[in-house]
Amino acid sequence: MYTQVWNVLTQECDVTVDNDAAVLSCDLSPDGSRLITGDTEGSVKVWSLPRGQLLQDYPAHTDFVYCVQYSPRSKFMLSAADNGIIKVCLNECTEIFIYLLQKHEALIMICKL
Repeated sequence: MYTQVWNVLTQECDVTVDNDAAVLSCDLSPDGSRLITGDTEGSVKVWSLPRGQLLQDYPAHTDFVYCVQYSPRSKFMLSAADNGIIKVCLNECTEIFIYLLQKHEALIMICKL
């Protein structure tokens, strides 16, 4: 499955990335150098822009990832899944989570850092 990033000013596709699963959420880093995606397989992926090269594929969740987001200064990344779990980790997501929130009883569709 392909995900495309479009430039609203030129109305042209800037980059196309090839994802293994359907992408449910994406966010651009504040400096525009990275794209983060969350998909139906529970993965959070980080892509370089404008080349569209996959930098990291992290299996962050066991359920659909409905929300991914960079913090305003790109220090953190947030992901929220169908099972109600929110994870916040350092940019370029590692095994170390800064916050792991599991108190939600239903899926999380939208989140904000």
